[in-house]
Amino acid sequence: MKKLTSFMSLINLTTLVLFFLPTSLLAGGLSSFQERTPYDNTVYYDGSAGSPVTFMFGATSRASEAISKQATQTAFSDFYFYKGYVIAETDTSFTVINEKQPSVNFFNDQSSFDAYLDANNLRPKIWTRWYNKNYDEANFKPLSFMAFYYFPVSIFIIGLTIYFTISIRKTKNNAYKSFKKVYLIGLVVFIAFVYFLQVFPQSF
Repeated sequence: MKKLTSFMSLINLTTLVLFFLPTSLLAGGLSSFQERTPYDNTVYYDGSAGSPVTFMFGATSRASEAISKQATQTAFSDFYFYKGYVIAETDTSFTVINEKQPSVNFFNDQSSFDAYLDANNLRPKIWTRWYNKNYDEANFKPLSFMAFYYFPVSIFIIGLTIYFTISIRKTKNNAYKSFKKVYLIGLVVFIAFVYFLQVFPQSF
């Protein structure tokens, strides 16, 4: 009994520490990311304050060594994916990276950059999905961590979903039955939406 009590106390203490100190203890690791682009290259951010996002051509890319090195040195603050390109910019520089036929174009002024985008039809028509150092957050990537971190809430949601799925046919109260349907449909739509955003990070 004493061992069980000690074990539960340890769990409670650990949970308490994690709950009150997540940003101070884990901020650097959680804010960094290394993600694959739509054409299997890499965007990377080390999580350090003030550091830029970096693009790197992958090992299987057809890019020459010179192009790969140039792209690795490419750093930017904001970017989006569109038609096989990475359109990126900072306050003072602009970059267009062609992932399909590896090349990197740099622009030092807004007017020449805009002219290039217009000439090559690289402005999304419906939705420009701008990303920055919070790329993971924009694509709901932290959800998996949060699901583990707040595991009591995750267990509650899973349990509620299972219960609603099993009991919905036996529910006689129409209002309660409608509530269950809305919950289940909403959950499915949300999961599908998040999956779509993560698998297809491109603009449209």
